[in-house]
Amino acid sequence: MGSPAPYLVSVDGSPSRYDSAKNPHSSGKTTIKRTDVARDFGLAHVRFLSVKKTGSGLVKSAKATSAKGKTASLTGVQLGTELTLRSESFTVK
Repeated sequence: MGSPAPYLVSVDGSPSRYDSAKNPHSSGKTTIKRTDVARDFGLAHVRFLSVKKTGSGLVKSAKATSAKGKTASLTGVQLGTELTLRSESFTVK
């Protein structure tokens, strides 16, 4: 099978999320304008955005609905790319 590789030891990364670490990537919070979301879905505007997640918490797909009931969908990867998110692990509020 092989011998242990000491350079592959996992470490606790939670301290990097503390404010004192000043890690610019520790917060996943970002605000995205509704107009940008609408543009990325190809809609004039977005009234509601729903997401479906995988069992591991990544966004599998997102569906935008306009006030007139028109809908458009993107995969989590597509939406993350369009909105320049660092991950497909996000929530919508």
